[in-house]
Amino acid sequence: VGNSFTFPATLVPGTMYTVSAWWTAASNRSTAAPYEIRDGATLLATVPVNQRLNGGQWNVLGTFTFTGASASVRLVVAGGVTIADAVRFVPVTGPVEVIMDNLSSGVTSVGTWSPSSTTGFWGTNSVFSATVGNTFTWPATLVPGTTYEVYAWWTAASNRYTAVPYQIRDGATLLGTVPVNQRLNGGQWNLLGTFAFTNAGASITVVQAGGITIADAVRLVPVP
Repeated sequence: VGNSFTFPATLVPGTMYTVSAWWTAASNRSTAAPYEIRDGATLLATVPVNQRLNGGQWNVLGTFTFTGASASVRLVVAGGVTIADAVRFVPVTGPVEVIMDNLSSGVTSVGTWSPSSTTGFWGTNSVFSATVGNTFTWPATLVPGTTYEVYAWWTAASNRYTAVPYQIRDGATLLGTVPVNQRLNGGQWNLLGTFAFTNAGASITVVQAGGITIADAVRLVPVP
């Protein structure tokens, strides 16, 4: 534990790349091996992976924009047996779909958000809040000047609020606030709307406005 292995890469500055990793799988592997993706000295994301699964293939860690020519992926031993094999950087020629989970790197929250016991979540789990005014925000790095369909995923139950506000922002500009009934349509992607983003930095914020509010995942799909 604590050992690390770093893969350096020389990239084209200002280019978006899909970053993937390859490992061999076995029952003694770490279930949350952290891959740290860096743009120069800047940590873009830490992606935990279960190396007991999906061995012998390329597994996508995410899509990132690198501002400098120097990049790296650092794998840290956090438990069990951890494999360092290979990483791959594939330049993206056009906008790609972006999914941000409640456990994704960079998410922020105000107030207490606790793990929910309700099934039907996206990814590992979802979180909930019962305090009005609490917020949960997913950031997203997009291609400027692109239109995206924005979706949200939540788990449904009878105690959910019926008009949960989702705020969609392009940089600091609020593009729209979409109320949704979280008692319905759980366990699936639900379209919030289609929005044009002029900046690379976007965000979606869910606001606790009553009852129980779930924060799980959001998805942005580029419109051709």
